[in-house]
Amino acid sequence: PKYDKRARQLDFCICPCRISCDQALKFNRKSYLVYHGINLDRFKPKLKLGFIGKINTNGRKGEDLFDLLKKLPFVELEVTNGTIAEDQMPQFYHSIDYVFIPSVVEGGPLCFQEGLASGKEIISSDVGMVHDFKGVEGVHIFDRSNPQTLFSILEQLYQKKMNLRRHIEAYSEQYFI
Repeated sequence: PKYDKRARQLDFCICPCRISCDQALKFNRKSYLVYHGINLDRFKPKLKLGFIGKINTNGRKGEDLFDLLKKLPFVELEVTNGTIAEDQMPQFYHSIDYVFIPSVVEGGPLCFQEGLASGKEIISSDVGMVHDFKGVEGVHIFDRSNPQTLFSILEQLYQKKMNLRRHIEAYSEQYFI
């Protein structure tokens, strides 16, 4: 093939993975493995939380926590506020990482069921039917009277993403400098 012929003609080969390097070594003994460098400043983990519902002025939906969340650099909060058409809701669920339910009082909430149906983990106060799912994997319940319990959950979920990132940190652009 063309690749093999070209590898034989070169003074050396730079390969971005072990498989390519092993193949190139068959045709060129001066083949070197050099992974792509990733810019860690551009690619940072975030937790994308989705709040499904209208923002109330009475605080029943737990909007008081929004300002606290905005102070966390690793959290993005998407709020529907009744602006997304019903037929677009599945797309919204697929665009977020977690369904965020900070409510003080809830009957359902419907977004709890829709979120789980969409395969999304839930971060919620202990309201409505959420209470019936305590202990279910992917349902993270915080104590509404103690915001620190919410921040502990967020920190644990963020650390999970950071653990994934650690696998590639050695291959960052900084590695090559």
